[in-house]
Amino acid sequence: MTTGTGAYMGEQYIGSAYVSENLRHLTELTYGKTEGIYGPDVEQFNLQYSYSPFAYQIKKIQTNILGVGFIISHWNGPAGFVESPGHYPEKNYYPMTRYRASLLFTHSWTYQNWSVFANWALLDQTAIALYNNPEYTNKKEVWSSGFGLRWTW
Repeated sequence: MTTGTGAYMGEQYIGSAYVSENLRHLTELTYGKTEGIYGPDVEQFNLQYSYSPFAYQIKKIQTNILGVGFIISHWNGPAGFVESPGHYPEKNYYPMTRYRASLLFTHSWTYQNWSVFANWALLDQTAIALYNNPEYTNKKEVWSSGFGLRWTW
């Protein structure tokens, strides 16, 4: 079981995870929710995978220094963008943006069955917008950080 906040997975999220025996591979399926700033609340489902090649044992605590992976999210609506009256070239432009991808970096500490972790995520389309229009994009929106707790049995 896992619960956490941020990293583009929702202000709060809960779900289940599979952690490999050596604690280096993690696959997670979560449900997240974020309070809507410009409209209704955003609900989303997230699929996450990360691999931590640098894991060290310090007495009874294992720490994964840097994990790298990805998050694929499905949002409940066109929450990533405010719809505009302008015409976009692709049909169903807004429904397509319900699926988002993020590059994920993780760090965790595990003691017995409990893990505390921190995540940093780089959002796909926001990073592309920053590259194409650096003067218009808020750089704080490119990265999202979060933390959480995981219990394994």
